[in-house]
Amino acid sequence: MVPRNSDPDWTALNHQRLRPDTKPVLYQAWRNLFFAHARFEVEVLAKMLPQGLDLDLFDDSAWLGFVPFLMRDVRPTWSPSVPGISNFLETNLRTYVTHPQHGPGVWFFSLEASNYIACYIARSRVKLPYFHSAMFHEERRGEHLYAATRLQKQRLPLVWPLTMNTEQYTAQIKPYGEAAEVTPETLEFWLYERYRLYSADYQGNLFTGKVAHDPYKIQEVTVQDLRVSGVEAEWEHFGFAPGFDVEVFGLDKV
Repeated sequence: MVPRNSDPDWTALNHQRLRPDTKPVLYQAWRNLFFAHARFEVEVLAKMLPQGLDLDLFDDSAWLGFVPFLMRDVRPTWSPSVPGISNFLETNLRTYVTHPQHGPGVWFFSLEASNYIACYIARSRVKLPYFHSAMFHEERRGEHLYAATRLQKQRLPLVWPLTMNTEQYTAQIKPYGEAAEVTPETLEFWLYERYRLYSADYQGNLFTGKVAHDPYKIQEVTVQDLRVSGVEAEWEHFGFAPGFDVEVFGLDKV
């Protein structure tokens, strides 16, 4: 039997938007986020999840997300930004999951970052499958170009085994229209409004953490080029978020 939740729990999704009562451990800013989503085979994605997580489905479909963006001013709450470390490029390949106790969230198959130190810390402390990559972003005349190629020698702490990844990609897009908050109880709300992440170590121990930020404001997008190696998906839903400031809270073992 494939673990799944095919009926969106809008109450649980809205509850996840609440800011935790505890103090954050990190500040960061997310800028110029491009979102590409594709329906994906439920049985395939379900086999890639650690025990304890169920796929979260919309319209009886699992969804795969590809998200390149810029990380800015990443720092512990007690520290100022550090030049050369606090700003870098990042990309994630993700799906949407739920947990019987902690609720809906995001599961990352792989993450690319242009900063090796960020990759090392995220793997060792947050148990996320980061990889060090040579990455590029350029904005020109309203168009955004994103590109990345994973570097060969990683030497990073072990996490949950890699099952799907973005070793190389190119995306060229042009956002248009006004950025607006997504409408509740729609596919867009279900895809974007996610404030909880799940991760696992190489032994399969499950962890969860939360972020807090303003609601997503999304623009429509013209996609001129999108090539993601190693991922066979028909991308069908696109969006662009100019960005916002983010509070990151501590990780808990499930």
